[in-house]
Amino acid sequence: MHEAEIIVLLFAAVAALVVVARKLALPYPVVLVLAGLALSFIPRLPEVKLNPNLVFFFFLPSLRNEHVINDEALRRIQRDLDLAETQLTGG
Repeated sequence: MHEAEIIVLLFAAVAALVVVARKLALPYPVVLVLAGLALSFIPRLPEVKLNPNLVFFFFLPSLRNEHVINDEALRRIQRDLDLAETQLTGG
């Protein structure tokens, strides 16, 4: 399997696991780690080799910055901006 195909499959798996994480009300990095751990126990799966730079630049930041993407955090920011706007305009 080529690297591009592996990347597309990994992004699709991540998207599906994020949906599962939301349904279970769990942080999606936890679900991704558990899924990776489960995959490691399946025998005869082909070995996936990716360029380490690809992992560091595309996959790791999304795990590290989960709170930035979190819907609740975005709602809180919007609420704070609305409050600030109300206070600044006096209405």
